[in-house]
Amino acid sequence: MQKKSHHLFIVLFIILIVVLSGIFLILFSRIKQDKQYNELLSLGDKYLRELNYEDAAIAFQNAIEISEREQTAYLRLAETYTAAQDYNRAADVLVAGYDTADDNTLIQSRMIAVYSLVSPSRQEQIHQRIPQDVPDPTQEKPAPSVTAAASPTPTPTASLTPEAQEPPAETNSDGSFTEEQLDTIRQMLRIPENLDTTVTQSAPSYWDAGERWLIQVTFYNSEGVMIAGAAFDQQTMEMCRNIYMYSGG
Repeated sequence: MQKKSHHLFIVLFIILIVVLSGIFLILFSRIKQDKQYNELLSLGDKYLRELNYEDAAIAFQNAIEISEREQTAYLRLAETYTAAQDYNRAADVLVAGYDTADDNTLIQSRMIAVYSLVSPSRQEQIHQRIPQDVPDPTQEKPAPSVTAAASPTPTPTASLTPEAQEPPAETNSDGSFTEEQLDTIRQMLRIPENLDTTVTQSAPSYWDAGERWLIQVTFYNSEGVMIAGAAFDQQTMEMCRNIYMYSGG
């Protein structure tokens, strides 16, 4: 009887060791995975600050492969494509993240922001997921009403193509915003004064639909995480596109 009890004790002890070893390996693997994920996010943020969009996209894509249920890498990858003005690819990433990530709250808000910039097929994909937040792109728009009043004769204006319209020179010599202007932009984005941040600016790019030159300004916290940004009119400093207000992140 004692011999059987001894054997049973040994068996239970071995089972306990196996179970504990399995738990340890799972925890170790998760810790290693989280470390790789965060390292790739930091690397992608570094490339993004340097406006190296290609390498930034690769880093964020690799992060998604490691942890596809985390929304942060989807947001950063979409931000990269948005900064590169590849809005359709940004929408594709956001849709994939919305369908896959465990928490897609921020992804949803970015989908709303990019909706007006993408192709009808992408708009339809976004509408299918958040119909309450965006219009149905398949619904015909009402025709404009016709009045009897004669249309005024249009006043000839100068061409506003990038070739004909040079960027205004009320900024730095390279066309970027001055420190004083960035302080104003920081206030417009509602970033607290006591928050330690870094900021990047894109080169001025011409927005055909709005007929104006824009500069993408993005703020990051001390950990390199994007906290706010928008594309601003180079002359008037009006927020025009890709608006992401500070929300305490």
